[in-house]
Formats: sequence, structure tokens, C-alpha cells
Amino acid sequence: MMNNYTFTEQSSKNVERYGEQVRLVTFRGSGPRDGIDNEYLNVDGRVDIPLMDYFMAGVDNRIPALIKDKVIEQLTAREQESEGEEENAE
Repeated sequence: MMNNYTFTEQSSKNVERYGEQVRLVTFRGSGPRDGIDNEYLNVDGRVDIPLMDYFMAGVDNRIPALIKDKVIEQLTAREQESEGEEENAE
């Protein structure tokens, strides 16, 4: 779904969520539109990333990949959640 997207960190800050320190990362994802040359679809958002995961990704120079993984993880969880709600409604 988002394999061709490139993610960049726009800004980030440390916050506390449920007693845990996390990094709140604001991002932009950009990817080509299907079947349309030279047009891109942008996705902007925020994700919470555990502070140690963020730090290690920075050391390994893979923050864009970590952001992409977190975005896909959240989208997949929402998709599965809505599928479960549809099954329960039937």
C-alpha cells in the first residue's frame, strides 16, 4: 500500500504517554499516484515512537524507515479493527 512512499520527519518532541516517555514525530509521506506520471500524493501525520526506538533508529540512520513502519502498523491495526466491527455487525 505505501511501499513507494518516502517519509520525512518534519518535527518531533519528547512527551509522556501513559507514564512512558515517547517521541511525538510529525511526518510527511510522499508517494506517486497510481497511473499518473509526475503527480504525488502527500500524507501528513503524527506518530508516537518509544524514545529508545527513536534513539536507536537515529544512531542507525533509519528514522524514515521507522516512521514508515509505525504508520503502516497503525493503518493495519485500524483496518483489522474495522473488519472486526463489520463481522460483529453481521
